[in-house]
Amino acid sequence: MIREDEVPVFWACGVTPQVVVEHARPPLCITHKPGHMLITDLLSEEIATS
Repeated sequence: MIREDEVPVFWACGVTPQVVVEHARPPLCITHKPGHMLITDLLSEEIATS
């Protein structure tokens, strides 16, 4: 859910947003790792397997 004070942003390229995020230092940033495009609200510890 997007709140009234939030602005969603999407870049198709992975390099440009990396530079922007490094300079903007937002409190929250959802990004990706090549080959791993899952977005979830679960913590890594909650879905880790042995």
